[in-house]
Amino acid sequence: MIDTTLDVAAMLADFGQPCTWAAAPGGARTAQAILNAPGADLLGGQVISTEYEILYATADLPGLASGARLSIAGANYQVREIHALDDGATAHATLEKV
Repeated sequence: MIDTTLDVAAMLADFGQPCTWAAAPGGARTAQAILNAPGADLLGGQVISTEYEILYATADLPGLASGARLSIAGANYQVREIHALDDGATAHATLEKV
């Protein structure tokens, strides 16, 4: 069996940036997360939309849920949806810039 926990930790350490959840239960939590901001063409290219998302280790931000507010690189975001990936060690959260 392959332990992917070390791979995820290394990936977040290399490519992640600090993500702070100020209102976390028990006090503020900061974890490494990879922020993606891919653009999407809508209405046949007439509108370009940015879909913010993060990849993070679920153990680093336990209890993160829809509606939570995060701060990443000086910008504030609100969590829209969270989806656990594979075995649940990592998750993908879609964000809305606030």
